[in-house]
Amino acid sequence: MILLPTASEYYQHLTTVFDEAIRLSRSAGANPLRSNEFLIDPGGTAGRIRCTSDLLQDRLLAPLVHLLAAPGQQAAGFTVDWVDASGYTSAWEEMPWLPQRRSAEQGTSEYLDPPYLFTAHGNDVLTGLDLTDGRTIAVVRSASDWSPDHYHQSIFITLYQHLRQRGFHLIHAAAVGVNGRVVLLTGASGSGKTTTMLSCIRRGFEFYSDDATLLRRTGSGGIEAVSLLGTINITAQTLAWFPELEHAAAPVANRTGKRLAMINAVYPGQAARRGEVAAILVPEITGQPGTSLARIGRSDVLSAVLPFSLDLHDPAAARRQLDFLVEAVEVIPCYRLRLGNDLSEVPRFLEEFLTR
Repeated sequence: MILLPTASEYYQHLTTVFDEAIRLSRSAGANPLRSNEFLIDPGGTAGRIRCTSDLLQDRLLAPLVHLLAAPGQQAAGFTVDWVDASGYTSAWEEMPWLPQRRSAEQGTSEYLDPPYLFTAHGNDVLTGLDLTDGRTIAVVRSASDWSPDHYHQSIFITLYQHLRQRGFHLIHAAAVGVNGRVVLLTGASGSGKTTTMLSCIRRGFEFYSDDATLLRRTGSGGIEAVSLLGTINITAQTLAWFPELEHAAAPVANRTGKRLAMINAVYPGQAARRGEVAAILVPEITGQPGTSLARIGRSDVLSAVLPFSLDLHDPAAARRQLDFLVEAVEVIPCYRLRLGNDLSEVPRFLEEFLTR
């Protein structure tokens, strides 16, 4: 009979793995000029990120560089300690229990025993979160061989597990803006969402998110869009329209056929942190000469948003998210964005809408 560890015992094991990896890194002559620690500030909620190797830090900084905060600027509200298990064979192991929840779409599995939440991202990353302490230990099998199926996603989910405890909610939408005023672009694949977003970014709009935007209420009763990762997922068709993305696109696609690019590598300085949501737009390719807006019912917007936004394998989280999104569409103006044939007209049209 195999005696499985308790959740507390296994979490303590992961903290020991992190401490040991830090000790081994220092004894191996790690670069003394690098602390392998940095702060990020998504939406005014500071997070401390610590890493056990320079390569792992570089991999984490790439999508988070636009959120960097100066040390000592504010106290960290949460901590994520990342372990590069390559070279430390004893550091990597699979979750010891059968998962309680699985997501085939994300390739994740979870085991919850409050206050501990453990998440396996395929065979690439295993995380343990202490919800009481606000600390995650994240073990990466290999920082140099991080699967494209889980690289972007595991970083996002690990950070979002903290942020959703602090009033942030996820919406499946791209987000771009002008002078801190943001439009959310949502809808099914093939509706023109990505083309609209990239056309706007090419024109100089602020970038907030590719397809997963964080929202939260403001003190004045509005809704704020908050950026998390400065990344874009690119299809072959997208590259045909926006060839400037090619040099920054990852060489290997993920299981959906998309390649990842860092926004700052293509459009430097355009990644923004947060802005006020001015409207939710549901793009529609019409074939008409010009682009226009038409008011849309809240139920139509929810139909476009909900199938891709709710965390359905976590019913309690899905309920909170649903309640928030229903409230959000009541206070945010919603429109059908009827796209015309002239692609270059769309950014001008939206710029006028956001600045009038």
